[in-house]
Amino acid sequence: MVSVAMKDCISGTRITRMIRNIADKKFTRGYIPPSPVNGRGAGGEGYTLLEALVALGIFLVVIVPLISNFGGMLKPQLARDRFISTCLLEQESALVISCPGQVPSEKRRQVDGQEWVVEIERTGSDFATWRLITRRGGKQIGEVRFHSWSASR
Repeated sequence: MVSVAMKDCISGTRITRMIRNIADKKFTRGYIPPSPVNGRGAGGEGYTLLEALVALGIFLVVIVPLISNFGGMLKPQLARDRFISTCLLEQESALVISCPGQVPSEKRRQVDGQEWVVEIERTGSDFATWRLITRRGGKQIGEVRFHSWSASR
């Protein structure tokens, strides 16, 4: 006894139906064949791994600078302290260069109601190396090193 599927196959009706279905799909308006890369047509669902990684990369290129700039804005006190430290170091460096023999090892200064300490160290005699450090509340904020010739030549 021959099965129904076998009869269809022998008579060719099943193959004929398959060919008609394929032809109907291919020649209907708007049919787009599947892509050879991912096997999906234009209306396919989901994304490939490569597409997802490219999208993630673009997202990170845009978002990381924005977050880092925003993070910097959250710490205005640190920026203010660095600015004050730079000003103090510049002033004290000018005093050290102009009067190297009259420099104390530590100076206390009041800036905007806060106490700042400027520590001054000197090493060497003819060719002196100076190191100035600014501290606020015991925490080191800034430091500068420079060299100078002594006046006794």
